Formats: sequence, structure tokens, C-alpha cells
Amino acid sequence: MRTLGELGQLCLNQRKLEDDEKYLRRAFDLHNANGAQEERGMDFQSYDFIRVLAALADLELAKSNYPYAEKMYRQAIQLIDRLPGNADVRRRLNENLSKLLQRTDRRQEARALIDAVVVSASEKRWRQFFNEGREAYRKKNYPESELIYAHALDEAEHMERGGPELALTLRAMAQVYLTQGKFEQARLACQRALGLMEDGGAVEDDEIDRTLRTLVRALMKRDRFAEVEPLLVRQLSIQEKIYGDKTHFTGETLALLAYTEHRLGHEKKAEPLLAKAEYIATRFPRRPRTIIAQMYIGRIYAERGELLRAEQNLRRAAEMRRQREGRSAEPFLELGNFYAANGQREKGIAAYEEGLSYTGRDSVDATTFELLVKCAAARQENKEDAEAETLYAAAFCQSLRNCLAPIKNSA
Repeated sequence: MRTLGELGQLCLNQRKLEDDEKYLRRAFDLHNANGAQEERGMDFQSYDFIRVLAALADLELAKSNYPYAEKMYRQAIQLIDRLPGNADVRRRLNENLSKLLQRTDRRQEARALIDAVVVSASEKRWRQFFNEGREAYRKKNYPESELIYAHALDEAEHMERGGPELALTLRAMAQVYLTQGKFEQARLACQRALGLMEDGGAVEDDEIDRTLRTLVRALMKRDRFAEVEPLLVRQLSIQEKIYGDKTHFTGETLALLAYTEHRLGHEKKAEPLLAKAEYIATRFPRRPRTIIAQMYIGRIYAERGELLRAEQNLRRAAEMRRQREGRSAEPFLELGNFYAANGQREKGIAAYEEGLSYTGRDSVDATTFELLVKCAAARQENKEDAEAETLYAAAFCQSLRNCLAPIKNSA
């Protein structure tokens, strides 16, 4: 049987689907029978499945089977309204359904459908701000990204129709806050985004998963593990239903949950979670989430005093980071902290400096700031006062830029 992703790609490439009709109908019947979770690899909240529905509707329309085609078009439209950035896809679905309604002499309904997807001026401004904010974040210009997302949020707040734009903007802002070390602001933005998603009917989809991930990281940075535990349990349940129970998504969450249980003193709960996280990490090397999982596995062993296993996991995370593109220098910060805590100052300095080689000393983010401060402290202990002073000055300038950026950009 074809996977849902393959069928979605066929739809996307506009290839003939008659030969795949039986597979499309199988996917559609599974969805209507609420059996989606039993079919491995099928995400029935995804754009892929919406393309499957649209393709089936097109086939039925070509056969003049209008009632069945209309049912599937409307189901696809109902699903697309729950996903972000949907204006173009929604417009195409409405245009096709409008053609069906015109053929069945329901011209007034057809006209209303076309009018419903006319993009408002506010939505256009939101889209522009949102894309500019995302681009600034990609370029590591975090204060500017925060400011632009604030404009996008204002537009989303004042849109006439309800949609996913507000929750999507809040989640993006939460990630910017988290990157800059503004953990309380990240928490508040995530919680509001989750509330909006749940009010819109989302319960177990990938947007909820992403938002929970940011919220968990913000809370863990403040050692609020009692609040983190139920969030990770919920996130793990969502991921197992969407992706399966042995993926790099679940591997990261298992490692975070194992660390959380360890910090809460629940070692009997932590042990099986840790074992499963370690097993999954060996299956998905060099994935971004696996890198995070290795860090927290290493942290557990370090706090238990199993220093050799801790170092092995932390060095593995750093090596994974070296072998792939990415923005985070966290593995080097974690490795440097481990060496510094265990009296290996030179190795700690080397790890901190390697992290700074990835971020640059002028990057305005929380990881770079911590790398600068920790490296300065280690060099000071090593009697390298001139270099320590340079690093402390760089950290001070970074924090100053972070404070002044909103004032400068609003002037």
C-alpha cells in the first residue's frame, strides 16, 4: 500500500490518479472510521491527506457524482481551516467546489464561496510581517525578528475572521523569546497559543506538538519540572500517534521526560524512559532532536556521577552537531559545563570556544551569552585575565544590544 505522503506527492505533481483510486478510497474510509491511528505513517491532519481528499473529489466531479464530490471538498475545507498558512490551498478548494455548485445550479452559494477567500488587507500585512520575522530569525537577527513578529501579532489580533494566524504568530514569537533567554515571555506566548489551538478544535496535531516543545524548554530553563512532567507525557502521546513510538521525535521527548523524572527524584520512572531514549538515539544519529536527546542523557549520567558514560554521550552530541548544518551551539555549552564541573578547565575552554565559533561572539541569543560568560570565568580561573576581560566585555555588549534593539528599531 502506498504511504499517505506518496499519494500526497502524486496529487501535488498533478499525475493521473485513476490507478491509485483504490488506495485513496482506503485512506478516506480509514479517516471516516476514525481508524487513522491504526494505519502506520498516516497523518490525517496533514496537507498530504487534504490533497488525497481533493484528488478523490476531483475524480468524483469528473464522473458527475456531485453529492460525493461535494462531501469530500467540504471535508477537505474543514481540515484545511485547522492548519496554518492555508489561504492559497483553501482558495483552490473553494474554486473547485464553486464549479460543482455552478453545475448544480447553486450559483449564489458558488459566489459566496469565492468571496469567502478574498484575502483581506490585514491578512496580506500579517503574511508580510510574518515572513519578514521568520527571515530575520533565520539570519539570527533575533531582536529584529521579535519586533517584526510583534507587528504580525497586532495584525492577527485585528483580523475579522478567526483563523490560525494568531496562534501561529504566538508560537513563532515564543521561539524567538526562548532563543533570547526570555523564558517567562516564551511561556506566556506558548500557553496562549495552546489555548487558541484547543479552542479551534486541535487536540493531537503537529502544531500542538511544536508548541508544547517550546513551552517545555522554557519551563525547564527555570527548573519547573513539576509543571513540565504532564506536558511531556501529553507531548509523547501526541507524537506516538502522529509519528510512531520509535522515532527521533519521541526519542527527544523520552530523554527530556527521563531527565524530568530524575530531577523530581522518580528514578524508577526515569530508568525505562532513559533506556528507550538511548535505543532510539542509536537509530537516528545526527538528527537535531537526537542531538538534544544525547545532551539530556549525558546530563542524567553526569548528575548520577557516572562520568564516563556522561562524557561519551555529551561528546557524541557535539560530534553530531559538527556533522550537520544548524544554529544551536548547546552541545558545546553542555560539554564545556561538564568539563568545568569536573576540574578539566582546558577541555571546558576548548568546548566553549568551539561553541562560540559556531554562533559568533556578537550573536544576540541566550546560548552565546552563556558561552561567553562561562568561557570568561574559566579563563579567569586559568589566570588568563586579558582574554577573560575581552569575553566579559563581549557578553556585556550583547546584553546591551538586546536591551537597546527594540528602542532603536521603534525610533
